[in-house]
Amino acid sequence: MDTKVIVLVQALRYALPMTAVLRVVRAVEVTGYPSASERFQGVIDVAGEVIPVLDLRRILGVDEVPIEVDSAMLVVATSRAKLVLPVDEVCGVGRLAEATHPEGTSLHADCINAFLCDERGLVFEIDVERLANETDLATFAFTRQVSGVAAGSGAT
Repeated sequence: MDTKVIVLVQALRYALPMTAVLRVVRAVEVTGYPSASERFQGVIDVAGEVIPVLDLRRILGVDEVPIEVDSAMLVVATSRAKLVLPVDEVCGVGRLAEATHPEGTSLHADCINAFLCDERGLVFEIDVERLANETDLATFAFTRQVSGVAAGSGAT
């Protein structure tokens, strides 16, 4: 059992490998980004680095709501890129047990890797490698090089 960072998105708990989470920052305004796919909300500046912000709610198939000032953003590293994931809350860090697929539970997100559980109940494990595809990342990198885009508000 690897250690996981547990987050809340619309009353559902999700877990990400702690090794993939580089830092947690307070929510900041997201700068729109030209040519970004619908999976991206835009970009933010984190310590001088412009990082794409994924629309995690859209990817997970839950209701889309604006990012609140008391929300958090996780900076995660995949094997291909750094990404920012807006979440409602960071619940904590812990080791979770594997769970069987709960009957009647259907997921529309292809980034869910496994069902886990703890004393509070079910947690959906997110596979950070499946959050953004190669085309999305290549489009972001190309447009960034051509336009020299920079984010507005920054997170530290």
